[in-house]
Amino acid sequence: MPVGRSQRRTRLGVVALFVATLAAACGKDAPTAPTAAGLTGPWASTDGRYRWTLVQSGSSVTGEEIDVETGQRTAIAGKLDGQQFSYTIVTRQTETEFTPGQPIKVDWGYSLYADVSGDRMTGHFSSFGIPGAYPRAWYYVTIVRVDHAR
Repeated sequence: MPVGRSQRRTRLGVVALFVATLAAACGKDAPTAPTAAGLTGPWASTDGRYRWTLVQSGSSVTGEEIDVETGQRTAIAGKLDGQQFSYTIVTRQTETEFTPGQPIKVDWGYSLYADVSGDRMTGHFSSFGIPGAYPRAWYYVTIVRVDHAR
């Protein structure tokens, strides 16, 4: 049975509406990349050497790192990129000359890189300074969320 011009327009309109609705629904509810559990709260290394108090806002993480042995407290500002949490602490800056008459400033310090999985992070600290003159010490660490209820 032949279809009239009016019916073709109606069918075309219904198909277009269906496709537009489907496209909008897919864009609205499409899954996004997984994100780590919120990092806000107290954390501690499993070896008891470090503690952290963290506050997460989006991908930004701020807080305090505490060296349990020395009691030294250091403010941190890091980021959560997908499942990786990281921050860098510059402990001092020196001036050196690799080429006579051309001094450069060199940062010394360390960074933490940790993969987040729920209430656990595994990663390492990495020291940095003048290449070849300061050893890049790697310290592997497991960090767990501290439960205040215990």
